[in-house]
Amino acid sequence: MRTSKKHLEAERQRTQYLTSRNTSAIRAPVEVEIDPLRPSNLMPDIPNGQKGLLSKAELNANGFQFEIDQWYTNELPGQDTLTLYFQNVALEPVIKINRPLAGQFPLKLNIPKNRLGGDGLKKVHYHVVTFTQQYGTATPVEFTVDLYDPNALGTPDAAELPPEIGHVLTGEYLDTHGGVEITIPPYADPWPGDRCEFFWSYFDGQPIQVEDLPGDGQPYTFTIDAAKIRSQPDGERLLTYKLWDRAGNDSKPATVYPLKVISEPEPANLQPPRVPLAPIDLKDAQIGVTVEIDHYDNAIPGLDTIVVNFNGKPLFKPLDRPSFPVSIDVPWEVLKSGGVTGPYQAPVSYKIVRGTDEYFYTPPITVEVDLSTAGGGDDPSGPGPINDDLDPPLVISSTGKDNELGQEDINEDAKVTFALYDDVQLGHQVQVYWGGVEALSPAHTINQDDLDRGHFELTVPWSVIDTVKNGEHEVYYTLNNGLNDNETESPRTLVKVNIFEIGDLADPQFTRFIELAPGQYLINCTNQPYNGVPIRILDRANIEAEDTITIEWRLLQGFSGDTEIGAASGTFLITVKQDHANAGHPGELFTVPYSPYVELGGFESRIRLYYRLEKSDGFNGGTSDIIEAYLLQQELDGGGCRISS
Repeated sequence: MRTSKKHLEAERQRTQYLTSRNTSAIRAPVEVEIDPLRPSNLMPDIPNGQKGLLSKAELNANGFQFEIDQWYTNELPGQDTLTLYFQNVALEPVIKINRPLAGQFPLKLNIPKNRLGGDGLKKVHYHVVTFTQQYGTATPVEFTVDLYDPNALGTPDAAELPPEIGHVLTGEYLDTHGGVEITIPPYADPWPGDRCEFFWSYFDGQPIQVEDLPGDGQPYTFTIDAAKIRSQPDGERLLTYKLWDRAGNDSKPATVYPLKVISEPEPANLQPPRVPLAPIDLKDAQIGVTVEIDHYDNAIPGLDTIVVNFNGKPLFKPLDRPSFPVSIDVPWEVLKSGGVTGPYQAPVSYKIVRGTDEYFYTPPITVEVDLSTAGGGDDPSGPGPINDDLDPPLVISSTGKDNELGQEDINEDAKVTFALYDDVQLGHQVQVYWGGVEALSPAHTINQDDLDRGHFELTVPWSVIDTVKNGEHEVYYTLNNGLNDNETESPRTLVKVNIFEIGDLADPQFTRFIELAPGQYLINCTNQPYNGVPIRILDRANIEAEDTITIEWRLLQGFSGDTEIGAASGTFLITVKQDHANAGHPGELFTVPYSPYVELGGFESRIRLYYRLEKSDGFNGGTSDIIEAYLLQQELDGGGCRISS
């Protein structure tokens, strides 16, 4: 059957119509409004305040936090897509959420601080595309990021006080007005919720008062009660304040307002000054002279200054605490200004200075001062006791050595010599100190022979040297004018004394021997001399760690006579590791080697043994007594010792 052209055209038109109708059934995407996100860390809004304020602490710690509730869904599997928009700009990455959605909401999300940008109002919303090609957009949510303090980083202007106060606040004003009105001037960026911390002093750690500010751009006035002000010390104050906004940003301290506070009555009932060391001599000056103020009424620590007049010289002492007495040091330059060649009388009084107000001096007391001494002079560095301008003493031993005494000086005096001093006079007195002990009894009185000689030559008796014993001792002399107790000391000279030896050192001991009689020893083949001769040195009273022991070994020909076998002599050094006084210490153990020290003795010889102790301080050593032993290295058959294992 043939199909006519007319029929084919009709079929084509029908197909085109159906296709067109089906295609028009796929509509453009429809955006629906879905629930907005819910901020979770914003501060509550207040009337006329910043909208949705994010606190500084939350901003730094968490950024902007929020939650998103679940949108409408069905059971079809797949993956929905969520895109966040900040300031209408999509944020990466896109969030993909697998179906089913149940149990995954609310979503807890945040935008960190570093993505929130600068100060100001922010907008955030989100857009959802479901797996089934459904679209939803949330209404934007607004919040505020506040990065600047209420004065926009500038220093706030100084607070304002009533003009009748000026810069001096008195107790009378507080009594009349009950307090002080403080005005905070307008500042750069006011908002409701701002507050002011007011400090009575720039250096205070805590504000005296905190005020909530209206944030309306107008001056704000408040009152600090008189009781609060009186609870603070009087004195010079630097009033200041800091501004805080609701987000937690604080301003710089405001320009200070200087204010002198005098809420207490003037000083009264000033007690006389007191000088505890009076009358004052040179030793008092060396200790440190003070003027004591026992009390006065209405004292104000931090504001009052005590001004002492000592012999016409002012001494200043700020009153830094409310307790008495108050000590004021009198320095050397003030003490010596009255003279150092004879006594003088110093008038002493004081007055109180409070701020710029000065009150009258007390009636003076009189203090006797005598700083005169032989060889003292007007030393600018201080009252001594040492005058570095004096000639240091030189100690000469009996054998002519300088500043050193040895065993050859035993039982001998020492001589001390030094130059005459500038103001030397007949009748002045000299005392020599040897290791802190007075060497002259009585002190030497200067005579014409000293002046004619041109220097001093004094004797330190052996009895003093014997008392002080060995060591490195300071030697110096003192000068006195014979009129008072003042003394001047010379520079020190160090003298090394190494005269005295320990006289009761324990004897060395043989540890393998035969005792023939008390103190008579034999070492023969039985004692294995071919393995060396062991000895021990133990002295619990005298030998200590770091001491040095020198063992002296001698071998003599035959059983009698004093002919030494030179090649068999030996000296052995031991450094002590522990105090012999330690419980259980065995002493120093040492074996004298067989060759050559024993071997060269032949069949019959004699051992002579002793040791020398050197103390670790270089002084107070000693030498032990000598012990001897017969050395027999011959068997009964006439041959030498047979070595046994």
